[in-house]
Amino acid sequence: MESIATAEKQENHKLVMGTDDSKAKWHIVAKDTLYDYNPPLEDSIKTTWKNIEAAEEKLGVTFEDANLLQSDPITSSLSKITQYKYPEPADDPLKPAKIDYPVPNYGKDPDMEGTINSISIGEKMFKHKFVMGTADSKAKWHNVAKDTLYDYYPKLDGDVVNTNRHMTEAENRLGTSMIQLGSDPITDSTGEVTQYTHPDSGKKKWKMNYPVPNFGADTDISDAHASIASAE
Repeated sequence: MESIATAEKQENHKLVMGTDDSKAKWHIVAKDTLYDYNPPLEDSIKTTWKNIEAAEEKLGVTFEDANLLQSDPITSSLSKITQYKYPEPADDPLKPAKIDYPVPNYGKDPDMEGTINSISIGEKMFKHKFVMGTADSKAKWHNVAKDTLYDYYPKLDGDVVNTNRHMTEAENRLGTSMIQLGSDPITDSTGEVTQYTHPDSGKKKWKMNYPVPNFGADTDISDAHASIASAE
């Protein structure tokens, strides 16, 4: 309440809220029109769809494929191309109650103003201009890891597809799962368990060991450390 009283004195304006006048002044006119986004179809529309489906089934072609690729002009009895406009209905249920009404402007969002002010303070403290969205900044902070597009869902080979199908059929027939739950160690010719690694192909085309920008410790972590130090 004290904040409201202080703001009223500063702005030289009395805050009025909840009265009939204030409700009328700040009434949202857009809510006066209730739109039905899923109206029920007319019987003639339902009949038309049914006839289209029957014709498509009989002819073996969809009307979507056979649709005209250009406009079908409306012609008069003299074969002269004219365009007839249907008269606007007197009482259109979808016509909005009011258009081009004024919308109140409450100014900038306080969070945005606070952020802009914080940026300005930070620039003065560190004597550094915050630059974002330019070509140089995009090149400097470019995430190189995104230059390599990995295919996590490659198309399966035909042999793999057949193997999966055969495995499913065998599992259904035998009533057991073919998935091995234990590790299968790789052994050499003497039976000794060893692990063979594949040689490096030497054909890597993606970028590796690229520098990653260091933005410092997370602010929450820094605050937590400072709080612990203060408590200690």
